[in-house]
Amino acid sequence: MGEDVPGPAPVVYDEARKQSVEAIRRFSASLLTTSTGGVAVYFAVLKYLGLESAQPESLLGRAMTVLPAALLVGAAAVSLWACQPLLAAVPMQDFDASRARYLRSRMRRVNIAAALLLAATLVSVGVWTMLVFR
Repeated sequence: MGEDVPGPAPVVYDEARKQSVEAIRRFSASLLTTSTGGVAVYFAVLKYLGLESAQPESLLGRAMTVLPAALLVGAAAVSLWACQPLLAAVPMQDFDASRARYLRSRMRRVNIAAALLLAATLVSVGVWTMLVFR
């Protein structure tokens, strides 16, 4: 009934600990690249759809055309923030707790960046739809 479930082998555990930080950095770098590239793609698509001949007349319409680029820049900034290494001396006895805090803070930043990227994509689709069906 109360059987002990064996944990991972020490080698597997150590490897997983190393890879978790690297996975967050790779994903953050990927978000950074996607977000910064997305700004140029967004404006290229707006030009292709003829934004200069269909200037939104309302302040809301103008804001909506700029909002995706602003969200993409925000996603890039947060992604860059998530890529930063931990530059602090950590006493050996506090290492595990400090590493857990570090991973949680990085994952929060990655989630914020991903949410901004998703929001930029959704708003972009809305803006493009307005331009296509004007």
